[in-house]
Formats: sequence, structure tokens, C-alpha cells
Amino acid sequence: MENLNTLPLTEALHQLLDQKLDCDVTFHIEGEDIQAHKFMLNFRCPGLYVMIHNELSYKDGKVIIDDPNVLPAEFRTFLEYLYTDTCRITDANVKTLLHLGDMYDVPNLLEFCTEYLVRRFSAASIMNSAQLGILYSERCSLLAKCLQYISNTSYLNRYSASFHWKLASPELVLKVAQECKRWNGFTEDVLFKAIIEWAKQECIRNKLDVNATNMNTVLLQIIPHIKFHELKPLTLATTVTEYKLLPDNKMLDCIRKAVITEGKEVFIVPKRPYQVEIDDFVFDGEMDDFRMEAADDAWN
Repeated sequence: MENLNTLPLTEALHQLLDQKLDCDVTFHIEGEDIQAHKFMLNFRCPGLYVMIHNELSYKDGKVIIDDPNVLPAEFRTFLEYLYTDTCRITDANVKTLLHLGDMYDVPNLLEFCTEYLVRRFSAASIMNSAQLGILYSERCSLLAKCLQYISNTSYLNRYSASFHWKLASPELVLKVAQECKRWNGFTEDVLFKAIIEWAKQECIRNKLDVNATNMNTVLLQIIPHIKFHELKPLTLATTVTEYKLLPDNKMLDCIRKAVITEGKEVFIVPKRPYQVEIDDFVFDGEMDDFRMEAADDAWN
């Protein structure tokens, strides 16, 4: 056995745990014993500190971990993180490690798991990651990073009818409506149509007819966070009207504003008697500082 005093600290601590040197506490989980050191757990893990100093946690001199969601191998990985600030995270154990980090008050482990999941964000995984983020939204940044990904990648522009989105929980859809930033690539209209697709599926999942009454029930908590005044006139006149998501007076006001806004956006430049050349434009250093210099008689 290599002397621990010749190793870097984290490697020495890993060997201390792995070789069970001078262990003074034993955890019993799923029929297996796992040994560790009280001194390390006392300052690294508030949750385990409470357990190992509570006589009620012991049976036959061992601390009982009675958690059906945790396997012995996963608890060992958890201890490895406590000793070394790192561990091997996989798709199979990340959910359990988040659970352990939350239960035993190890916020750094939650962020460590978040970093792993962020590196693996994709169209296929983002909804599952976001659902995990909902569970730990007060403890780590996972949900915020999922919502940022959904907005920045225009995910719902392409996958609003996807299996993963339609199975999202009401809590997640509410968070998307509340916190996802809208921009030119992810408009209110796109988000609204995705929410409608989800709501239809939610009605079906709950064995309800897809009608105005049931859609309003499903969307009760979400409707206040929809920016109806930013929807397209056609969307207001069709989907919003069909499901009676707004009172008539608000509907008319939203349609009026939407028509005016859309009219301003459709600006037709009048024909000119000469072709404007690219050299007629001068850039002064900022994207907003484009101006056109034309000859005095250019428009004559």
C-alpha cells in the first residue's frame, strides 16, 4: 500500500475511504455495510452529521439508510464526492445523486450534477432534465439552465408537438410560461401554440374532452402568464377565440393592438427613381449607427 502522505490530498482521501483505513462509522443499506469516517462527514455533510449523532439512527451499531431510491453503489459514489469533491456521474445514477445531495444538504453536489446534465442537453434530454430541475429549483441552477436552453435554442419552434413536451408536468409548463425569455427566435405566438398542444394532451391524459371549459381548467394557472397582446391577430381570432381564453372585451382590445402592431411591422419602402448602392451607407461604429449619405440631388 502506497503511503498516503506521498499522494495529492484528494487522492489520499479517496484511498482513505476506498481502503477503509481507521473507519469509525458503518452505514447499512440494502443488506450491505459501507464504512466511513465521522470526522469527514461531520464537516462535509450536515445531513449525515445529524444521523451519526442521533442514537435513533443506529441498529446493532450501524447507521441504517432506509431509502428505497438509493442503492449501495450509489451511496458509495455519494461518499466519494464528500471525500474528494468529485465522483463518477452517469445517466443511471445522476437522479439518485441529486436526491442524495438534496436530502443530506450538499448543494455543491447538486451543482456538480447540474454541470453533468448541462453538458448533455439535447432535444431528446432537455424535458427530462427540466423535470428534475423542478424538483430542486430552490437548491440548484438546473431548472434555470434548462429554461435558458429552451428559449435560446428555439426548442419549441421545432418540438412543440413532440412526445417529450406533451408529457411535461403542469409545473414545468407553468415555469416555461413564467420564465422563458421571448425573443425574435422564440416568440409569444410560438410559446402559446406549444402550450395549447400540451393542454390538449393534458385533457386527453385526464380523460377529458378537448373543449373550451376543460382547456380553461387545465390552463388556469398558466393563462395569467401568457402575453396575449403579443400574439398574432390570426392566433387571437382562431385558437384564443375557439377556447374562450379571454373575455370578449379583452379579446377585442388584444386583436386591435395586434393588428396595429402587425401593420407597423409590414413596412413597404416606396420605389425610388434610382438604385441605392451599398456604398451609400456609412457605418459609424455601432450597429444602430447606420446612416445613408446620398448626393444632394439623389432623390431629385
